[in-house]
Amino acid sequence: MKLFLLTAFATILALSVLSPGTASAKGTRTPKLKPTPVPEKINAKGAKIAKVGGNSITIAYSKTSTDYKMTNETRINIDGKRAGSADLRPGMHVEVDVSALNPTVLLSLSATSVQNK
Repeated sequence: MKLFLLTAFATILALSVLSPGTASAKGTRTPKLKPTPVPEKINAKGAKIAKVGGNSITIAYSKTSTDYKMTNETRINIDGKRAGSADLRPGMHVEVDVSALNPTVLLSLSATSVQNK
């Protein structure tokens, strides 16, 4: 009887030490997940297009201006309608969404034509 209990105890002890659950839990950490970047909306009062050329655009704010890069994925709307970069003109009021990973890349641009003001 003592031999049976001793064997059972040794078996349980060996299984608990060698089981994959405890072996994998030792020394491992759950990686921390980084939050998904969210586009940053830029809608400064009085933001206007200062210059457009090729795949770049300069947006002028009150006393400063910023250059942005437009890509094939940049969504452009003028007066609520889909448009292309060739339709953008200096003086248009704009609201832009930039990439959180690279704030110089435009994700989308909404412009209001000068005639509607």
